Amino acid sequence: MLGISVIACKNNSDSKEEKELTKTEIQAETKIPINQVEKELEEKPSTDCKCFNGIGSSEDDKPIIISKFSNGTSLSLCGYFDKEKQDKGLIMSEFNIFNCKTGSSLVEYGAVQTCRIEQKKDSLIIRELKYLPVGKNWNWELIQIARQEITQKEGEIIVSNQIPETGNFDINKTTQIEFLNSLKRGGGFDSEWESDLGKLEVLSLLGNDEAWEILKNYEDFTGAKTDGALAEQWKDAIATIEWIKEK
Repeated sequence: MLGISVIACKNNSDSKEEKELTKTEIQAETKIPINQVEKELEEKPSTDCKCFNGIGSSEDDKPIIISKFSNGTSLSLCGYFDKEKQDKGLIMSEFNIFNCKTGSSLVEYGAVQTCRIEQKKDSLIIRELKYLPVGKNWNWELIQIARQEITQKEGEIIVSNQIPETGNFDINKTTQIEFLNSLKRGGGFDSEWESDLGKLEVLSLLGNDEAWEILKNYEDFTGAKTDGALAEQWKDAIATIEWIKEK
């Protein structure tokens, strides 16, 4: 029976023994859709395509996937993938995509970034995701905020710039107004600050100017100084909205 090693990343301090698994066992282990597993079996990677030193990877690691382009170039995806989220696709953070021949890193994403990687003919699509309260009753869900693609043209590998591309979501006007009216100027922070910041970011993405003004001036609006996790979430939200607006 044909088998391949489980395609998975590992912590650099780990030293797990390799074993051969069937495609069914691989699918159960990684939760990658069975049709993708079958494709990887059909396109078993060559031994000369490996990981290199970079964010989330070292030369001792095995690629998560290897993508072969029709011009003969192979790319290795190396880093960390979240087994708990694989029902949403190949979800990665802290990773590099390398040119297998040269070892050069074509793109890299840090530990605080979450991406879904999609393979298509002669392309790798990287969709950056973010947890935001965009679901029913403000439920937190992963939503796309940006897109980047590696393709080929006339035999050359082309890496696009990352561009804003948000997923489809909507918050009805009544819900938006009710939330904004619930915020009290000078009221400081309460136990719901994480939810409040998330909602302000979502409404800012939807183009709500009032929400964006409050978010930009959150310390002035609340009359309190941010620090720790609150400050980190606030600054990240502002950076995301400003980047999308600039593009």
